[in-house]
Amino acid sequence: MGNVIEVTINDLFDENNILRHKSTEVDIVDISSLYGLINNMKKEILLSSHATGISAIQLGSPLRVFVINMKREKNRDIVAINPRVISISGRMQKRLEGCLSLPNYSGKVKRRNKISFLAIDMEGIERQYEFEGYTAAVIQHEFDHLDGILYWDRMENAQLPNKRVAYDNEKVIEVLEN
Repeated sequence: MGNVIEVTINDLFDENNILRHKSTEVDIVDISSLYGLINNMKKEILLSSHATGISAIQLGSPLRVFVINMKREKNRDIVAINPRVISISGRMQKRLEGCLSLPNYSGKVKRRNKISFLAIDMEGIERQYEFEGYTAAVIQHEFDHLDGILYWDRMENAQLPNKRVAYDNEKVIEVLEN
């Protein structure tokens, strides 16, 4: 993919990996300073054969920004700057997830099927959003990126070739060589 930071399984648990860092809030003085980054994020979604969301940290900018485009069409993006969760609710649903930053892997992740959040849009206006189903899962995946969490951390019983994975409360705590 274009400029997306990709990690290997060996990098997945490295705490120095930028994808493991928490993103910082954007200083909302001049939204136009984000236009280049956000346009690159939009392009990465459209360049991919399957992506519906991306976070700024996946392009090496540890800022609290994500873009989703569920229809994968030009000008159908939702840009979320400094998003804050209001609520995550509904029933738990297990879905297959993948990630631009961990290509060629996927796994089942349980997430709630509703989300409500606040975010600043490209015009600098704070808006409230509410989504259900697959879109809610995509947004939770992007919120995880903002907090240095990868979908792999939420997978149940993830296993790697030639490795054993140790879990604590369904979270990966260690990867051991066989």
